[in-house]
Amino acid sequence: MTSRFVGALGVLIAITLGCGGSKDVKSPTEVKGVSSTDAIDADPVVLLPSAPVLVGTFDVRGMVDQKGSGAQLATLLEQTFPIGAEASFSVSRDVDRVTFASYQTQGLDVVAVLSGRFDADKLAQAAKAHTPTKGGGLIVESTYTDRTLYTVDNIGFTVMSPKTVLCGTENAMRRALERVKDGRLKRAFFPWVMETLDTKGAAFAIVADLANQPVQPVSLGFVAITFVQGLKAARVLGDFQPPGLHVAGTATYDTEDNANAGAQNMTKLGGMANAFAKMSANVPQLRDLKIEPKKTDIQVSFAVDDASLRDFLTKTAPQLF
Repeated sequence: MTSRFVGALGVLIAITLGCGGSKDVKSPTEVKGVSSTDAIDADPVVLLPSAPVLVGTFDVRGMVDQKGSGAQLATLLEQTFPIGAEASFSVSRDVDRVTFASYQTQGLDVVAVLSGRFDADKLAQAAKAHTPTKGGGLIVESTYTDRTLYTVDNIGFTVMSPKTVLCGTENAMRRALERVKDGRLKRAFFPWVMETLDTKGAAFAIVADLANQPVQPVSLGFVAITFVQGLKAARVLGDFQPPGLHVAGTATYDTEDNANAGAQNMTKLGGMANAFAKMSANVPQLRDLKIEPKKTDIQVSFAVDDASLRDFLTKTAPQLF
């Protein structure tokens, strides 16, 4: 279950990564808060621990209401959560927004805050009845930091309020719950990260902070992915306005030479992707692809036709989730 949960985030990120953004790193802004339901409901980000490698937010309600590829992608999220109708829970019906963060500790830990409408009693009943979930596992009830924690395999979740659910891998969940117990409810991310997450009108926003977690170039068969060399940070924004998916952002490097080399590799990969798309009925083209190096940054933007993306999600994505 952990691999599916983490993998689902990976698929969403893979659709957009290859462009992103960053600003000069400054000290995190501390927003004072109190251990109260209202504070958590008003600003779910305060639950997330500091120093994530990857952080992002998805406007699930906006994607569902869009009724195109965005709605289809949001519906696919149903398959990544360990619970469903057996606990009177539906991502596409009950969740308005998902904000997540991943951390590189001994392995990959992920924690997410779901904002929407949740029935704590139905979840409790499913746990007490040892109801099998749609994934086949049993919901196990336990207590951590005076909170009722429900676990299916290695994925836990707890209802913070009728408007907020916290879920993720067990280690990351514990770190988040300890913040509540200790009264450390404040935003723990850098200002440039919060600026990205708070972008108005974005269907999704994803930030990678790689300053202390460098990524090494890799080769997948004959395809060399070298644009990650010297990559310090990335910021990705997207929306699902007609005629389809629009993605834009910036990648920031340690040197201008690495930025120029990264732009060349991105351009080559983009050309290969579009050449492959012309030969395959299942892969959408990256339309209006622009890759422009500017000093230590690379500005990237592209669009994907809605019908092509929906076809891709129908034929390919279910195998990945």
